[in-house]
Parts: sequence; structure tokens; C-alpha cells
Amino acid sequence: MKDIWDKILPLLPFFALFQSDRKNDDKDKEVQEPLKVAAEQALKKHLVTLNKIKNEVEKEVEELANLTIDKLKEMNKEVAQQLKTNFLSELKWADLFKPTITSDNIPMNKRGSGVRRLLLINFFRAEAERKRNEKNIPNVIYAIEEPETSQHPDWQKKLMDALKDLSENGTAQIITTTHSPSLASLVDVEDIRFIYRDGTENKIEIGSNDNLETIANTLGVFPSLKKNIDNVEVFLCVEGPTDIAFFNNISPLFGIDLINDNRIVAVSLLGGTLGQWVTNNYLKKLNKLEVHIYDRDTDNKYQEFVDVVNNRGQNHFATLTQKREIENYFHENIVIPSFNANDKYSITLTIDDTSNISELVAKARHIVRNPHQSWETQGNRYKKNV
Repeated sequence: MKDIWDKILPLLPFFALFQSDRKNDDKDKEVQEPLKVAAEQALKKHLVTLNKIKNEVEKEVEELANLTIDKLKEMNKEVAQQLKTNFLSELKWADLFKPTITSDNIPMNKRGSGVRRLLLINFFRAEAERKRNEKNIPNVIYAIEEPETSQHPDWQKKLMDALKDLSENGTAQIITTTHSPSLASLVDVEDIRFIYRDGTENKIEIGSNDNLETIANTLGVFPSLKKNIDNVEVFLCVEGPTDIAFFNNISPLFGIDLINDNRIVAVSLLGGTLGQWVTNNYLKKLNKLEVHIYDRDTDNKYQEFVDVVNNRGQNHFATLTQKREIENYFHENIVIPSFNANDKYSITLTIDDTSNISELVAKARHIVRNPHQSWETQGNRYKKNV
């Protein structure tokens, strides 16, 4: 089997994954490894010259050391005879080169998150291409999670155009994941893969005119696609698609039909790009009233953007939820039966204003399904899956 696998392996494409959950600074291996390799290759070309410099430096140092030993002999000949000069047989020249990338004398890790991430994506591509050539592999698959994260809308389009061009050169396939309808709209319908859960079964559908409406609705932006901008009076700006679904469900309690009311458009700003939307005021040109509602979380990380909106002086309104997150407004009598029906496991939990719902549910499921594995060692994996 190993012999067969060794023959198949060179024919398979090289797979490279660029994750969305990352620090994005110029110390990442996608930056350092290509630069390190480039430095090592350059050093090999100049190895003769470097060794000559090494020998000259060692010669001068040894002269001074020997002079010192000779002087020591005048005081203590026995000790002096035990001394000699030693040098490393090889110097690690590459360790001297730890480059960083700067712009206008500003280190890259001090630049905005959008610039850092865009740079990292292209270093990631460069490293994948280098490894592909090094191993003589014919093709590469680039998997990029949420390429829109922290990117200005103009740069989102340029990035997607570049990725599409790359996919058409015959050596690369591009797979991206996104919750952004604007990003999904930049590719042909038949190139979309709609992935969703039907009960306990994961399903994948190829994009078509038949399911495009369903896809848009799932992303939480379908109402805005149906409404004439001239009739819109207010934008409801929230973090993500699940928040839009929440407000769609509760709006009838206040005499509002959020889905069909042509005066209101719900907009998903997405956590990673929320700051960009607020800071750059992308909705300003539409000259409509804005209402922003974000999760409070435990660190009030969106408070600064709430302040920006409220300080515009144009009757815009922004606030953080009083509870930790939108999910805390669901009573446990709703949450628990929902999970029990899907899992066919019985879990119990108590939700209060400070609860982390996803972690509570993940822990409860883990205890029932894997009672012999500690939550401390397995917890992060389960939280991610939930």
C-alpha cells in the first residue's frame, strides 16, 4: 500500500489552508518561511565570500587572544598552557536575517488588520507555490476562509478578481468560505456551493437559479434584495445573519413585520468587518437613518463603534445588548428542546445574562456524549463544532 501511495502522491494537488482565525502579523510562518528560504538561497550564493570574511575575522581575533595568553604566561605559565582559542566550525548566517516588512517606516504588524491580512494571504500563496514547485506537484488547491475579513469592499472585489484569474490559469483551484452575500455575488452562480444541515445530515447543493433565493435568505440579506431603496427609511445594522434571523422572529411582537416592511432593511456587518463599516461610514451616501445593535460580550469590544455612531449627530442610534449576546434572549425552554430534538440526547442548562450559550451547550453535549473525556482537554474542539 505504501508503494502505491508513493506513486499516487506526486499526482495529487498540493492543499494549502488559510484560516480566518489567526493573528495576521509579519511573524506568521507564511511570511517568515518564504523570506527565510529566500535568505538561505541568497547566502548559498555568497558562501565563499562569507567564509573568507569569517576566516579573516577569526585570524584577527586569534592574534589578540594569543597575545593575551602570552602575557598570561609571564604571570602563570601553567594556566596559560591550558588556554586556546576556539571558534564555531560553522556560523548560522541565516539566523542573522530576521526581516520584517514596513511601509513608510511603519512595521507591518502596526498597520490596519485589512492590510496585514491581505499581505498574509499573498505570502500564503507564495509559500504554497514555492512548496508546489519544490515538490514538483502539478496543481495546488487554495482554501481561504472568509477572505472578506477586515477588507474594504473595493479590496474584496479586487481580491476575488485575483483569485478568479488564478483559478483560470490551469494550475490552481480556489475554495473560499463566506457569510457575505456581496462576496458570493462576485462569482458565477454555478460556482457556489450551498452547505447546510438538514436535521442530522449535512447537505451540499450546487448554486442555481432554483436555490439562489434560499441561499440569499440563509445569509440574512434576502429582505434587502427585495426592497426599493427609495422606500427605505432605516437600516438595522447587526453583527451577523443569526442576529437578523432573531430580529425577523421577534419583530411581530412589536407590531413590525421586519421581512416585509419596505421601510426597514437589516444589514449584517459581520464581526470581522464591523469596525470597517462603522469607521468608514459606508452607508452614509444612502442618507438613511441607522440603528446599530451589537452583542455586549464580556469585554464590550464594540463599545467604541457604538460611540462613533452615536456621536455622528444625525439621529443615528447604536447600543450594546444588555445581555451578553443575542442568544441569551432565548429562554432555556426554547434552546434545550431544540438541541435535544437534533441530537437525540437530553441536555440541561441554565441561561442567565452573562452566559456563553455556545460554550454551555457544547459542554452539556460533551458531558452526555463523551462522559469519559474531560471537558478541559476536549472543550475547544466541541465549542468550535457548535
